[in-house]
Amino acid sequence: MISGKQEAILSQLGVALAGGGISGGIYHIGVLCALEHAIDGLDFMDVDHLIGVSAGAIISSLMANAIPPSELAKNIIEPDLDEYEFTPELFYTPAYENYATKGLFIPRLAVDALQDVLSPARKYSFLSNVLKLSRLIPGGIFSNKPIYHFLSDLFAKTNRTDDFRKLKKNLRVVATDLDSSKSVVFGLDITDVPISKAVQASAALPGIFPPVEIDGRAYVDGALNKTIHASVALEAGCKLMFCVNPIVPVDTSSAIEKGVMQRGKLVDRGLPGILSQTFRTIIHSRMIAGFKRYENEFPDADIVLIEPSMEDYTMFFTNVLSFSSRLKICEHAYQDTLKQLVARRSEIEPKVKRHGLKFNNGFLRDTDRVIWDEVLPKRKKATKKLEHALLDLEACLSSRSSMPLS
Repeated sequence: MISGKQEAILSQLGVALAGGGISGGIYHIGVLCALEHAIDGLDFMDVDHLIGVSAGAIISSLMANAIPPSELAKNIIEPDLDEYEFTPELFYTPAYENYATKGLFIPRLAVDALQDVLSPARKYSFLSNVLKLSRLIPGGIFSNKPIYHFLSDLFAKTNRTDDFRKLKKNLRVVATDLDSSKSVVFGLDITDVPISKAVQASAALPGIFPPVEIDGRAYVDGALNKTIHASVALEAGCKLMFCVNPIVPVDTSSAIEKGVMQRGKLVDRGLPGILSQTFRTIIHSRMIAGFKRYENEFPDADIVLIEPSMEDYTMFFTNVLSFSSRLKICEHAYQDTLKQLVARRSEIEPKVKRHGLKFNNGFLRDTDRVIWDEVLPKRKKATKKLEHALLDLEACLSSRSSMPLS
C-alpha cells in the first residue's frame, strides 16, 4: 500500500521509451523489470507520464492500459492465449494490399516510360525513366495493420481504453508527419485519434512498414525527429524521469580491448553493418545533445538514462526485427541494467532517493537471479533448472544469426 506522501512523490514520475524495432521493445521490457525489482518503491503502474517513440510507443501504450512490465516479460515465455499473445505475424505479415495498389500503376508508368524513350525529342535519359518506375516500389515490405488490430482489440477489453482522453495517465505517442517532416505528439497535439492508430503511425519504420494515414495526413516513425522526447513530460512538471534507449552505436575497438569481442571491422559486414552504425550514430548523438539541453532547461528534474554501452555487441549485432532472439535480449537487458545500477550507484541512487525510492541492496547483491525467476510463478527446483536450460538453448540458437565479428 502506497502512502499519501509517496503517492504525491510518484505522481511526478515519468518514463520515456525510444525506438529500436522488435529487439528494442524487448529491451525496454527487460530494463523496466530490472528497475522495478532493484529499486524499492518503484512501480511503473503508478507513473503519471508515459512517452513512447516507435517500439517504445507499443510498450508505453500497454503500460498506460495497466499492463505491467513483469506481465509483458511473462508473456514472452508463457503467452496468455486468452488475454494476448505476441507472435511473429504481428510484425512479419507481407503488405499484400500495398503491393496490389502499386501494381495498378504499372501499365500507365510503363507506357509513359516507353513513350519517353521512343520520342524523337528524348527529353529524359534512360536513367530518369528507370527512376520514374521507382514509384512502383511499395512504401513498406510488411503490413502494420496486424499490430494496429492487436492493440485495438486488446484496448477494447474491460478496464482498458483506446482513447487518450479516458486514460488515467498522460500517454504521449510521437510520430512524424511525412509531408511536413514535423513531429506530432498524439495525446497532446492530437487527442481524438485512437491510441492503437497513433502507435501504428509511431512505429511505421520507413521502408519496412508503410506510412499510416490519419485524417488525410501520412505519418511515419517518430524516431525520424525525436529519439526519446522526454521534454514533453519535463515541461508538464515531471521531476524524476526514467529514459530507456536501445539504439547505441558500437565501439569495436573498445569491445576488442575489453575482450568481449573478437577482432574484425564493421566494413567487413557489408552495407547492413555500415548503415546500422551510421543510423545509430546519428540517432544517439542527437539524443545526447537533447539531454544536455534538458540539464539546462530543467535543472530541478532528475533524469536516469539506461542504454547499452558502446561495447555491447549483443544489442548491436542483434537484428532489430528479430523475433526469435526475444528471450536472449530480455534477459540481457535485465542483467545489464542491474550491473549498471551497481556500477552507477553514486550517480543514480541519490536521484531516486530524492523521490522517496531506494536501492534494494540485497537484491543487487544476488548475482544468481534471472528475470524469469522473478516474473514466472514459483516452480519446483527441477522444473526451474529445466526452464533455465531451455531458455539458454533458445538464446544460443537465436544468437547464431547475430554473432560478433571474427
